[in-house]
Amino acid sequence: MCLSPQFLIFMGLALAEFLVESWLVPSVKYAPIMILGFFVTLFGEIIRKTAIITAGHNFTHLIAEEKKETHTLVRHGIYRFF
Repeated sequence: MCLSPQFLIFMGLALAEFLVESWLVPSVKYAPIMILGFFVTLFGEIIRKTAIITAGHNFTHLIAEEKKETHTLVRHGIYRFF
């Protein structure tokens, strides 16, 4: 699943932090830096979601200590670059 409950909680907390900071200390949120940060984050999320979708059932948030028989090495899509 691309959006785990933990990920959604984290993103909600990050958004809440941003909104509280913007409300309490608006001078901290400098527009050009915010715009740059938005696009860097967007680029990273596009790469992340592409990797998750490409890996399909081979993707997990858990670290594997042993190779499952059903696991295959993904070498296409975004993974061909790494």
